[in-house]
Amino acid sequence: MKRLMILLLSVLLLSSVYALGVSPARTTLDFTPGMKQDVNFDIINSGGEDINIEFSARGELAEYISLPVREFTIPGSEATKTFSYSLNLPSELSPGLHTGEVFAMQVPSGETGEGNQILATLAVVMQVHLYVPYPGKYADAKLYTYGSDQGGEIKFVIPVVSVGEFDLTSVRAVIDI
Repeated sequence: MKRLMILLLSVLLLSSVYALGVSPARTTLDFTPGMKQDVNFDIINSGGEDINIEFSARGELAEYISLPVREFTIPGSEATKTFSYSLNLPSELSPGLHTGEVFAMQVPSGETGEGNQILATLAVVMQVHLYVPYPGKYADAKLYTYGSDQGGEIKFVIPVVSVGEFDLTSVRAVIDI
């Protein structure tokens, strides 16, 4: 009897599964003072049903993100719909990585009944990564080792990325074992 209930519940839940997606999931930008940029993204409606979407911005860059459309209904006949947001940056930000998110949340449709209810909804997130260069020369490096634990040859790999104002023209490393 318990297995029958689980099977029946699974079939009922599968019939109401909708798919919501976004492309691209992340936008990466290099900072320039006072930059204004529009970023386009697509909302993917693969469920074939009309969906109501609500947009919001969060994270440390939220105050610089403008959403021209806050709510929209995508008809089931459209598999994708293109939207955009504007990024209006100040003249100065601290060096390093700054992040923000644009949420696209599906708003439950239909009538709400009386009494207690539990609702679930879908949401997708578009990430905004903004890199502000450090003053002068600045390198970000990591160390990876590859090889045998049995005393064989070991390789050291050190990727170095310039995250400063100036390019690194020559980089070297010394590894003492």
